[in-house]
Amino acid sequence: METNFTKITNVWQNYQTALNDLPRLRQIKEFRDQVICDLDFRLLLEDNFHQVLASEYPMLGLYDVSLFLPSKLKKGITEDVSPTLEALILRDALDLDANFRHLQRQLDPSHGGWKIWRNLQIARYSREDTSTRSSQITHIPYAIELSEGCSGGCSFCGVSAQALQNSGLPFNDGREIYQALLDVLGNACGLLSQYGVLYWATDPLDQPDYEYYANLFYQKFGLWPITTTALAENHIERIRGMLRTPAAERPWGLRCSMRSRYAYQKLFKELTPLERGMIRFLPQYPESSSQYALAGRSFSKDTASQQTQSGGTIACMSGFLISLPRREIQLITPCLAEPRNLNGYRVLGRDSFSSIDDLPNAFNKLLKIIPCPPIQLDTLLMITIDASQFYLYNSSIFPGLLERLNESPASLSQLISEFSWSKSRLFSHCLGLLQYGVLKAV
Repeated sequence: METNFTKITNVWQNYQTALNDLPRLRQIKEFRDQVICDLDFRLLLEDNFHQVLASEYPMLGLYDVSLFLPSKLKKGITEDVSPTLEALILRDALDLDANFRHLQRQLDPSHGGWKIWRNLQIARYSREDTSTRSSQITHIPYAIELSEGCSGGCSFCGVSAQALQNSGLPFNDGREIYQALLDVLGNACGLLSQYGVLYWATDPLDQPDYEYYANLFYQKFGLWPITTTALAENHIERIRGMLRTPAAERPWGLRCSMRSRYAYQKLFKELTPLERGMIRFLPQYPESSSQYALAGRSFSKDTASQQTQSGGTIACMSGFLISLPRREIQLITPCLAEPRNLNGYRVLGRDSFSSIDDLPNAFNKLLKIIPCPPIQLDTLLMITIDASQFYLYNSSIFPGLLERLNESPASLSQLISEFSWSKSRLFSHCLGLLQYGVLKAV
């Protein structure tokens, strides 16, 4: 794994060096970003590709940009061209995002039970979500919310973030408990610790001291936490400042999710080509080329069938969701969004902590329920998912089980009595459903 990580970071370092040295590479990156962010530009290219390219990017030719054209444009161009060195450098750098995600999925937590449980969730979710977006669900180990709520107000938010309630503790006030939190997570995660994040239904830049929290993460784990913000256009100097921190050492460690064309235009106007070259731009407005996952505020029963094309969640974690302001920990795993789990994840357990001394106990309490929660024959079981997803978990050996539990909670003893099912096989089957968060013990 270390060899793969080294290869990825070497490619990124080579890209950074080339970005500094090769003006053509900066232009190709700018062209690629404009294609995905600017509908008007894409339409002009479709109408008269060569003229528009020569007018807007006189330094570039087809051989520079052919790798980054939308499929519709590629079909209309018949020339056979070989990409330039600069185009290949950018392609390899952009591919690092998928390579990094693949590496994250391969790593395991140090905690044995968590390792088994997480691998079960990776296999389960891959079966359930057949969209291309599914490959982006990397099952990161944890997310720490440093603030409460989000000022972004995105109408498409996949986790239904509430309005900003609390910007969080100043770093000097929160440092001690945050450090203790990183220590606990580091012990349970091992190398996977590097892939946690410091936001969830929050925006990093709503926390005024985010950079201090991120720098302590870097000091602890050796890698700056990946940072995705929807507020970049309001914090240009903070974005510029982060590019001078170890955030720049992480491949595409800084990502700007843009809510409008205005945000795109402001970032492209105020940041230099070199600065923009280090940022992954994620347009999230109707005239961009992006698709929303059908979860959170983008979920609707009427469009749920389209999740196989658009994806059904952005909840990329099988691990711990931690709110520092609320002092709460939840154990979660992704699922296709549905009415009972609107935000595309299931909560298998939760606990709280009020002080540093409480932290280990709170984590251990949740770790004890994975990979298998302790249940007895008389433990009451209840359904946690909507009936629309029963088809994913129905069993020919136990027909009607989910429908029965949807009527009212029941124990294994009750189910055996009602249906004359095999005790050992039913026990095993229900343990699997508990691991997936389909059932929970009452």
